[in-house]
Amino acid sequence: MTANENWRTVKGFTRYEVSDRGNVRNKHTKVAKAIRGTPTGYRITDLKENGEKHTKYIHRLVAEAFLDNPLDLPHVNHKDEDKANDVFQETFVKAIM
Repeated sequence: MTANENWRTVKGFTRYEVSDRGNVRNKHTKVAKAIRGTPTGYRITDLKENGEKHTKYIHRLVAEAFLDNPLDLPHVNHKDEDKANDVFQETFVKAIM
């Protein structure tokens, strides 16, 4: 985590924040959440809400927090095609036909 990160509350998870650099932390303690990779190259983390664990893709958390999506497009892609690069400027939403 860096000093230049911008943080926003994770949609649907009031206890957590996601940064524009792709980091996730507890909103109150500021402790970073563990992030792991998937076999397909994406980064994920586990968030708890109401006693239930939810595994979430980091790039989707970043997009939901920082990208405007007025058309409610369903897919988040990486501009540089690097699935592990969750920086806000490298993500975008699109419709897949």
